[in-house]
Amino acid sequence: MKNYLILLLLILLAGCAGIHSKKLPYGKIEKYGIVEKIKDGGIYQAPDSLAGYAEDGVETEIRKITDIIPLKRDIIFGMNWCAYGLPNGNFDLVYRISHPITSRPGKKPSRSFEEIFSTSKENDGPYCTGDSYKLHEEWEMVSGAWKLEVIYQGKALVSKKFKVVER
Repeated sequence: MKNYLILLLLILLAGCAGIHSKKLPYGKIEKYGIVEKIKDGGIYQAPDSLAGYAEDGVETEIRKITDIIPLKRDIIFGMNWCAYGLPNGNFDLVYRISHPITSRPGKKPSRSFEEIFSTSKENDGPYCTGDSYKLHEEWEMVSGAWKLEVIYQGKALVSKKFKVVER
């Protein structure tokens, strides 16, 4: 009987270890690919971004699951993702875009840019959202590897590479 209880305890501990094997917080990409804008958001100045501006509050839907993106004006690519273990209340996320070397007029050439995004959540569940990038300006029309990352306290929650190709 004693051996049976010890065995049962070990099985329970192993099960609990499996449940908590990922370090919190962590993220998971739910879907990625070519995105369609359903509803416009608001444009704001983002001086460190490649375009010089960004759009927030956009309602989108991923229409084609792919990581190969055709290089054409106004195409949008991105990901829907969830983060687990983020605190309730207010917190900051860093949105990082890595891209082939390019620059907008009057700026030094760059390979990436970051933006801090303040957000919040009210319950103990996951924080789920979507992030995307729209190729619009002439200097953004660059083929090669593009990567979208979301970072919390120095750790990447999610990271997705896309290959932008000329067709």
